[in-house]
Amino acid sequence: MRKFLKASYLEDGEYSKLAECLDLELAAAGTDEERAAVSMDMAEIYLNHLSDGEKFLEYALKAYGYRRDDPRTVTALVDFFLKNGRDSEAVPYLEWLVNYLEAKRLLKELPPYANALGRILEASGDGRRAVDFYRICHEHDAANIDNALALGRLHIRHNDMEKALRVMQPMLLRIDSLPLDQKKEILLSLARINENLLCGHFDLWHADGSLVFRNGLLLSGGADVNDAQCEALIRFAVETCDRYFPAVQFVVWAGQNAEDALAASMIETMGEA
Repeated sequence: MRKFLKASYLEDGEYSKLAECLDLELAAAGTDEERAAVSMDMAEIYLNHLSDGEKFLEYALKAYGYRRDDPRTVTALVDFFLKNGRDSEAVPYLEWLVNYLEAKRLLKELPPYANALGRILEASGDGRRAVDFYRICHEHDAANIDNALALGRLHIRHNDMEKALRVMQPMLLRIDSLPLDQKKEILLSLARINENLLCGHFDLWHADGSLVFRNGLLLSGGADVNDAQCEALIRFAVETCDRYFPAVQFVVWAGQNAEDALAASMIETMGEA
């Protein structure tokens, strides 16, 4: 009889009566798994059909109390908290959900939740943990530009320049399709990496878009190049490329032409190789 009433209420769109019917079913449920399933059915009715967020949360938390390892319940709680700007409340559920999705290899669903957790942790000042979740998102969705920028930014903040370049360098290949503010963040970040080089710099070859490392040896007053100088140049170039990966040194922004931007962003270093 109750099954017939549920179908009738659902067909007629009488969701308040359907919720009452499910409440009776919840009271009669014999196991926690059954209680969890019925509680989530009620939660979804209140959220999707009765627009009652508080009732949704009441029954979703009941379902979670009955069964803490149900991805349906945890996902619903996470989505509710994120949608309503209650990020801090989402964290424990997000941590479980990210671990669950990664363990089950549900890699299409994983990246947005890993990114959300990274964003919340970064905003709370926990940059080290944020890196871990930004990295998970990047591993499975490298096309997520906002996530890659956040990951690269934190690597730079933590002085992990090599890791920052590994994240940002592939974005240079599609830089023409990026919004201007993202272009600036990528290129200015890479310019900061170049500041760490004692000599030489990474560059983007304008003619064909090749990423190159450039260095030179200034000879004046009749000086000649010798084997030791050549060896030092080659060794430094190889070691630097192995360590950092290619990057771009010039950037076009704020209406400047390429030459002016390059001159403004280039940093001349002094010292011995």
